[in-house]
Amino acid sequence: MKHLYILSAIISLSVSANIELIINKVQSVLPDGAVVERIEESEISGIYKVFYGDLQPIYVSSDGDFFIYGDMYSIKNESIKNLTQEDINNNRSNIIKDIEEEDFIYFKSPAERHLITVFTDVDCGYCRKFHKEIESYNLKGISVRYLAFPRSGIGNDSYNKMVSTWCSKDRNQSLSEYKEDIQKELLFCEENPIESHYNIGRFLGVTGTPAIFTTKGEYIKGYYSPEDLLELLE
Repeated sequence: MKHLYILSAIISLSVSANIELIINKVQSVLPDGAVVERIEESEISGIYKVFYGDLQPIYVSSDGDFFIYGDMYSIKNESIKNLTQEDINNNRSNIIKDIEEEDFIYFKSPAERHLITVFTDVDCGYCRKFHKEIESYNLKGISVRYLAFPRSGIGNDSYNKMVSTWCSKDRNQSLSEYKEDIQKELLFCEENPIESHYNIGRFLGVTGTPAIFTTKGEYIKGYYSPEDLLELLE
């Protein structure tokens, strides 16, 4: 069934490529648990992009005998474009789009021009600095959707605070209070998304907070002032 699904999704590929052969050869060298998800024609004739559960594809020859893991660039009008990075950004964007809307804590701009997703930690100094200026970001047309990323992992004090935040009736207020270091009674609920957020963040490449992602899947690391972030987004 897996091969049938993949083949049905790539019927537009050139008949000169033996897709079944590529799948079998690539699958035989993938790490345990990794599975070929889809195959697409690359921008280079005879080379195919194989996606297998990583953000970045590998590039495989039409006979499956050779593969390249690295960045592919195009040269057009005397400029260089990183095509691999575009694929990575698209994958990030699609992963974020698949997150349920109710999983976010949303600080919406009254005149939205940009929407960013921010992985945050309530005890992170620069996350607190960022949040203190949330109204300024909003006034500049930047809407902020928060996801949780406890930098020290699962089960620590920061993690518990974020579980408490997402279990609160007023998540926005709770998040703001924790970022102001207001001591509160911790709340717990079984249906909280913190561990899921953390795992998604790690898969997307998050190592520190705040970690900002645009709707195009571009990754902006660290704190930027409202003015600098707006300039960067535009």
